Amino acid sequence: MARLWSCGFELGTSTSGVEFDLASSATIVATTIRSGTYSLNVTQAASASYAQYTFSSADKAITYYRFYVNRVGSFNAHIFIIKNGANNIAYLTPPGVNDNKLKLVEGVGGTQVGSNSPVTVSNGWHCWEIMVDMTTLASSVLAARLDGYEFARGTVDLSTRSLPDTIIIGSDVGQS
Repeated sequence: MARLWSCGFELGTSTSGVEFDLASSATIVATTIRSGTYSLNVTQAASASYAQYTFSSADKAITYYRFYVNRVGSFNAHIFIIKNGANNIAYLTPPGVNDNKLKLVEGVGGTQVGSNSPVTVSNGWHCWEIMVDMTTLASSVLAARLDGYEFARGTVDLSTRSLPDTIIIGSDVGQS
């Protein structure tokens, strides 16, 4: 398995093409960090606050995504989206407004996969992971973990989608 992209935002810049391709109201900060010197800051106050990275989808039928989040306040919008072009493949979102859990949703019909996550703690770092296996598109497997606990896994029909080529990390990205 090859690494697609690894970013700790350690170059300290939000310039497009340096650590990610596109950003909207997202900033690099040196205050709230997990390790290293910098981290990405997205805010729910902005209508769209996210960072996006696009990669080659060639030979990427099985992909894994891991990121660390320090939640401040409550969730109110999509948090993480996996896409191909304009088409969603899967995303994490809260089950309800101001809910501090996550649910994994498949991107074709918007159906929840598995159960809701445990409650996330405000002002605490959490490890979020998603696995997408599109080896057989009509029976693709999606799975999600929170701090190592798998809360969602299911088989979904993604035959109308192509392999993933974009990830979006942020809040209320308006990409549902």
